[in-house]
Amino acid sequence: MRKDYSLRRYVIGGVTIGVVIVFLFRLWDLQFMSDEYKAHADSNAFLNKIQYPSRGAMYDRNGKLLVFNQPSYDITVILREIEDLDTLDLCRTLNITSAYFLKRIEDIKDKRLNPGYSQYTHQTFMTQLSVEECGVFQE
Repeated sequence: MRKDYSLRRYVIGGVTIGVVIVFLFRLWDLQFMSDEYKAHADSNAFLNKIQYPSRGAMYDRNGKLLVFNQPSYDITVILREIEDLDTLDLCRTLNITSAYFLKRIEDIKDKRLNPGYSQYTHQTFMTQLSVEECGVFQE
């Protein structure tokens, strides 16, 4: 007896067409309906970089100086790397007292005041130093 395979041809063709229709619908959904993949593609394609504007002196309409820009510097320390520190020379250079120096070191080490303390990371010792103060310190 011979089997008739003509029905099998229609079943396989129908399944193939069904799968193609499902793939085409899913492709259309991803391309046009879903914003999720567009956001991922945009984040990979574009680099968002903040450009800070240069600041200078600002004058009013009469030419009177309103504000001016003056750089300020911070001194940071890594307590693990401090070995032979001449504290008296440092205090004289920065115009601070040795009591202030010791208090700042204690404040840096205090976990309550400085929760991000680690002896392996930079810790801010002094802030808002002028160009002159920082220049003396760098020498």
